[in-house]
Amino acid sequence: EVQGVETLGSVVLQFYYNDGREMREKQSQLQETVRKIATLTQNEAALKNTLREYESAKSLARGNLATCEQEIKAKENMLPNHHERERIIEECKKLYEMQEMPVIIKNQSIIQAIDMLRYPPRVEFLGVLIELGTFVNRSLGELVSDMLGSRAHAIIVAYDAHIRQVEERLRNVNFPLPDVLSLELVKKKAPVPVDAEGKVVFPHISATGFLGYVVNMIYPSPIYPELRRTLWHHLLKDAVVFDKEVNAERYQHECFAARGRSPAILCLDPPKKFSSEGFRKLGNRVNTNLSSFGTPPREQLMEIRKMDLLQQSVDKLNELKELRKKLEVEVRKNDDNLKYVLEQLRVQSETKRELEKEKYRLETTQDVSRSRARRDDSRDSSSRDRNPRDNRDSRDRDRDRDRDRDRR
Repeated sequence: EVQGVETLGSVVLQFYYNDGREMREKQSQLQETVRKIATLTQNEAALKNTLREYESAKSLARGNLATCEQEIKAKENMLPNHHERERIIEECKKLYEMQEMPVIIKNQSIIQAIDMLRYPPRVEFLGVLIELGTFVNRSLGELVSDMLGSRAHAIIVAYDAHIRQVEERLRNVNFPLPDVLSLELVKKKAPVPVDAEGKVVFPHISATGFLGYVVNMIYPSPIYPELRRTLWHHLLKDAVVFDKEVNAERYQHECFAARGRSPAILCLDPPKKFSSEGFRKLGNRVNTNLSSFGTPPREQLMEIRKMDLLQQSVDKLNELKELRKKLEVEVRKNDDNLKYVLEQLRVQSETKRELEKEKYRLETTQDVSRSRARRDDSRDSSSRDRNPRDNRDSRDRDRDRDRDRDRR
């Protein structure tokens, strides 16, 4: 019996020693698993922040791309078609080849009056009427000068008070005095509507050979661009230009039949003028007052400006298309970044789930081992008061029960 007790005691001591080592190993594994889970949780939070940043960048890039697409579509709609572009280019070539012609004033009285008004101390006046506008078509300028007659040499001033200054300066001259017109009086009229190019808005005319309204074909002085809607509209009103005499005649008859009146009509081939009352100048002689409007500087020509604007629009369209390519690359890059981050999140989540399972298993095993150790310790303390054989039998039964539980 003594030998049996000693043997049993050594077995019990060996059991406790092995059980403690296993618990320490499992505790170490559990701590390592918890540390890995905490690291994965931090990484997951960082990935989610990165995901939000990429989603925001993607949304911004897609918004910029949509705006760029709208601007491209608007530019394409504003640009003229291919045939219209070719027409503008051809007209610009002709205008570049055109020789610039200055205004011609051959009335010596007007020349002397201008010199006196400009001699110090200078009298405030805008200039002679024929100096305040130009025409691309030299023949049209001669027709308009002929239509205006002596008014083409009128002195234009800004205010009524300046009329007194002009009259005072020219009081003692011995040559015919020109007429004077004040813009202060003209501007009292109701303002006329103009379009984006500064041209006066008139009813549309679809007659054959119609080239345009005279007031919209004149180039006002760059110093006084508002003169088209004030001074020139006041003088030229709704006068129109036709290409050929037969088309001008037909339109005048249509106007009298429909409204009992006709606007003044200028015909370029041959050069003729038709008054609003129906009078027609005989022959092809124009410019009886020997003065003529000049041609505008090339930089002021509307068609050249249109060509410049057209080129600017084309350049802007090309810039927008290049920007669209960059934005499309940025959108694709953001999509790839989002896919990568989402894949990383998926891997992290799966790894975290596996570690959570491992943590649960280790915690459960540790709880069982602790419970078993406490139970064995309790049995060991109470076995001192029992019969050694009973103790041994009890231990054998407990060991068998624990083994069965572990097996299950």
